[in-house]
Amino acid sequence: MSNYTTKIDELLKEAGAIRNSDPVKSITLINEAISIAREKNDKPKEIKCLIGIALTHQTSSRFSEALETLVRALDISMEINSDECISDCYSGFGNTYFYLNDNDRALKYHLDGLKLREKGTDQSRIAFSINSVGVVYATMANFQLAEEFFQRSLDMNTKLNNIFGIRMAMNNIGVASFEQKKYDKSIKILLAALPG
Repeated sequence: MSNYTTKIDELLKEAGAIRNSDPVKSITLINEAISIAREKNDKPKEIKCLIGIALTHQTSSRFSEALETLVRALDISMEINSDECISDCYSGFGNTYFYLNDNDRALKYHLDGLKLREKGTDQSRIAFSINSVGVVYATMANFQLAEEFFQRSLDMNTKLNNIFGIRMAMNNIGVASFEQKKYDKSIKILLAALPG
């Protein structure tokens, strides 16, 4: 990894750490990273930075700005014809529409993003996308499909030994069970998801 990509990754990590507490500084750091990416003509890193800005807008409930930034990131992703970058943009749209309570659009974008991610080899990202689809289905009270997606995510994360992914999927299965008044199942799964 070259020095400039390390610098961009460090700036994005720092920006992510303060996204909720200081969104203005977070965006300033990401803009610094974008400048480096543009100077080096690294489109995938520029897209990653734009998605970071969109996420910061999203966590600040500035959804119009998040969507506008995602459109810019998607345009560049299409220009370079990168399925991975396009899928990241679709996931960003899915999350933003989810927070806007537009579940139909959220589901569409998460499913489109999942379809593209499944063309790749990063099983962890695929499992995360599968989980995101399940979350939207659960919000729509389609618990059967939600649990199917959560279980798929759990199975993949278990194979990967991804503890965070395992706990996230188990938590979502537990919450979906609770929403269906399956309290014994919910308690059992939620307790099993706890660390330690």
